Amino acid sequence: MNLLMKKNKICVVTSSRADYGLLKPLIIKFSNSEFFKLQLVVTGSHLSKNHGYTVNEIIDDNIPINKKIEIINKTNTIEEIGKISANAFYKMIDVLSELKPQIVLILGDRYEILSCALASTFLHIPVAHIHGGEITEGAIDDMLRHAITKLSQIHFTSNIVHKRRVIQMGEQPKNVFNVGSLGVENLKNLKLLNLDKLQKQMNFKFRKKNLLITYHPVSLDENPNIGIDILLKSLSNFSETGMIFTFSNADIKGEYITQRISKFAKNNDNVKLIHNLGQINYFSCLRYCDGMVGNSSSGIIEAPSMNKWSINIGNRQKGRLKANSVFDVEINEEKITKQLNFLLEKSLKIPSSDFINPYSKKNTSSRIYEIIKSINTENIFKKQFFDINF
Repeated sequence: MNLLMKKNKICVVTSSRADYGLLKPLIIKFSNSEFFKLQLVVTGSHLSKNHGYTVNEIIDDNIPINKKIEIINKTNTIEEIGKISANAFYKMIDVLSELKPQIVLILGDRYEILSCALASTFLHIPVAHIHGGEITEGAIDDMLRHAITKLSQIHFTSNIVHKRRVIQMGEQPKNVFNVGSLGVENLKNLKLLNLDKLQKQMNFKFRKKNLLITYHPVSLDENPNIGIDILLKSLSNFSETGMIFTFSNADIKGEYITQRISKFAKNNDNVKLIHNLGQINYFSCLRYCDGMVGNSSSGIIEAPSMNKWSINIGNRQKGRLKANSVFDVEINEEKITKQLNFLLEKSLKIPSSDFINPYSKKNTSSRIYEIIKSINTENIFKKQFFDINF
C-alpha cells in the first residue's frame, strides 16, 4: 500500500536562496497535489539578516511555511560552522518529531541539509535527495554531499555520470534516477524582466559590457577568502564594464568576502552589490550580462542554458561536469584579466555547440514528483548495500 497516495506528508527543507530557487516549482507541485500534504521547513541563511533574510521571498510567493529553524550566527571559523551544524541537527530532531512526515525531500550539499538528513535517519524517516553524485573538490560540500547520499533512500541525479557515482557508493540502482537539473528546467519557464524594468528595480544602469559575479569561500583552502582580493584586483582593470555582485553564502569567511565586495562597490560606480536578487532578477541580470564570473555552481549548471559563458575561478567547483562555455581559471590576477579580456572582445563568437548543457533533461520536476508519488514509504527506509562486481 502506498502511503503517499493517501495524501500523507512530505517535508521539503530549504536552507538558502539557492536551493529555494531550484525547489520552488516542485514545492508548488506538492502544495497543489491531491496526493500530498506539503510541509515546508525553512532554515539556514533564509533567516539571517546578514544574508538578506530571503525567507521574505517565500512569503511573497504565498507559500505556507510550517516551521522556521534559526541557526545562523557567526560563520568566520570552522568551529562556528560546526556548532551551527550541530545546532541545526538538534533543532531538526524536534521539528521532524513534531511534523512526522512520511518522507523528507532535500537538495544539495550544505551543512544544514546534512543535519536534516542525519536527523531524519535517527527518526527512521526516508530521505529523497536531489543532486547527489556530483564533485566539488575545493569545498567541504563535496564530503557533505556524499554523506547525505549515504543517509538517503531515493536519489535524483542531474546526469548519468552522477547516477553511476551514487550507485558506486553502494546505493541500489532501482532507487537512483537521472532526472537532470531543476535549475535548467526552471529557466525555460521563467518570465524574465525587460531591461528597463530590471534597471529600475535594481537602481543600476547596465553598460555596453556587463558581468554577473558570485564568489563564495573555498572552504577546504587554508585561507578560504584569498581569492576575492585577487579577483577584485583583476576586475578593477575593467572600469567601463558593469558589474553586478551577489552576496557570498553562509560559509566560513563569507562575511569577509561580502565586506570586501561592499568596499569595492562603494569605490566604483560601475559596480552594484545586492543582498538577494531573487531567481527572476538573477537570471534577468544574466540575460543582459555578457557572462558570469566567480565560483558558483550557477555559472556551470545554468549559465550554458542561457548561452552565456562563465569564468570559473579556483578549485571550489573542481570535478564538476562542465559545458565548453565554462572556462576554468586559477586564482591569479594576470590569468583572470587575460581570460576576461578575451571573452569581452567585441568580435568574439562562441559556437552554439559549446553551450550544450550536460545538466539538461526534459520534465525534471514532473519526473521527481511522479517517482515520489509511486514510492512505498512503508518499507523503503531499510536498504541493502549494492556491491559492484569489479
